[in-house]
Amino acid sequence: MKFEIQDLAILKDFIKESVKEEFETHREKEFEKRIYNISETAKILKKSYNYVSNQIKSGNLKPTADGKHISGKEINRYLGE
Repeated sequence: MKFEIQDLAILKDFIKESVKEEFETHREKEFEKRIYNISETAKILKKSYNYVSNQIKSGNLKPTADGKHISGKEINRYLGE
Protein backbone atom coordinates (compact mmCIF):
# COMPACT_ATOMS: atom_id res chain seq x y z
CA MET A 1 0.00 0.00 0.00
CA LYS A 2 1.40 3.35 -1.02
CA PHE A 3 0.52 6.54 0.85
CA GLU A 4 0.35 9.90 -0.82
CA ILE A 5 1.64 13.05 0.88
CA GLN A 6 -1.96 14.24 1.13
CA ASP A 7 -2.91 11.04 3.01
CA LEU A 8 -0.06 11.53 5.45
CA ALA A 9 -1.11 15.13 6.11
CA ILE A 10 -4.67 13.96 6.87
CA LEU A 11 -3.32 11.24 9.18
CA LYS A 12 -1.06 13.75 10.94
CA ASP A 13 -4.00 16.13 11.52
CA PHE A 14 -6.14 13.26 12.80
CA ILE A 15 -3.47 12.17 15.30
CA LYS A 16 -2.87 15.73 16.44
CA GLU A 17 -6.59 16.30 17.02
CA SER A 18 -6.96 12.98 18.87
CA VAL A 19 -4.08 13.78 21.21
CA LYS A 20 -5.49 17.27 21.82
CA GLU A 21 -8.92 15.85 22.70
CA GLU A 22 -7.38 13.30 25.06
CA PHE A 23 -5.34 16.01 26.77
CA GLU A 24 -8.44 18.22 27.20
CA THR A 25 -10.43 15.31 28.64
CA HIS A 26 -7.64 14.56 31.12
CA ARG A 27 -7.31 18.24 32.07
CA GLU A 28 -11.08 18.51 32.61
CA LYS A 29 -11.11 15.43 34.85
CA GLU A 30 -8.23 16.82 36.90
CA PHE A 31 -10.02 20.17 37.25
CA GLU A 32 -13.17 18.47 38.52
CA LYS A 33 -11.21 16.48 41.14
CA ARG A 34 -9.68 19.59 42.71
CA ILE A 35 -11.15 21.71 45.48
CA TYR A 36 -10.82 25.51 45.28
CA ASN A 37 -11.11 28.16 47.96
CA ILE A 38 -13.37 31.17 47.42
CA SER A 39 -10.56 33.38 46.08
CA GLU A 40 -9.49 30.73 43.57
CA THR A 41 -13.10 30.20 42.54
CA ALA A 42 -13.53 33.94 42.01
CA LYS A 43 -10.50 33.97 39.71
CA ILE A 44 -11.78 30.97 37.75
CA LEU A 45 -15.19 32.59 37.34
CA LYS A 46 -13.64 36.03 36.70
CA LYS A 47 -15.81 37.46 39.46
CA SER A 48 -15.16 39.10 42.81
CA TYR A 49 -14.74 37.35 46.14
CA ASN A 50 -18.00 38.96 47.30
CA TYR A 51 -19.86 37.72 44.22
CA VAL A 52 -18.79 34.12 44.90
CA SER A 53 -19.67 34.46 48.59
CA ASN A 54 -23.12 35.76 47.64
CA GLN A 55 -23.64 32.89 45.19
CA ILE A 56 -22.82 30.45 48.00
CA LYS A 57 -25.18 32.21 50.44
CA SER A 58 -28.00 32.23 47.89
CA GLY A 59 -27.52 28.50 47.21
CA ASN A 60 -26.53 28.95 43.57
CA LEU A 61 -23.01 27.66 44.21
CA LYS A 62 -22.74 24.72 46.59
CA PRO A 63 -19.62 24.58 48.76
CA THR A 64 -18.03 21.58 50.42
CA ALA A 65 -19.09 20.68 53.96
CA ASP A 66 -16.79 23.31 55.49
CA GLY A 67 -18.54 26.05 53.49
CA LYS A 68 -15.22 27.54 52.38
CA HIS A 69 -14.32 25.48 49.33
CA ILE A 70 -15.92 24.61 46.00
CA SER A 71 -15.17 21.55 43.90
CA GLY A 72 -14.20 21.86 40.26
CA LYS A 73 -17.19 19.67 39.47
CA GLU A 74 -19.47 22.18 41.19
CA ILE A 75 -17.87 25.07 39.29
CA ASN A 76 -18.56 23.26 36.02
CA ARG A 77 -22.15 22.61 37.09
CA TYR A 78 -22.59 26.27 37.96
CA LEU A 79 -21.13 27.40 34.64
CA GLY A 80 -23.41 25.02 32.78
CA GLU A 81 -26.58 26.63 34.15
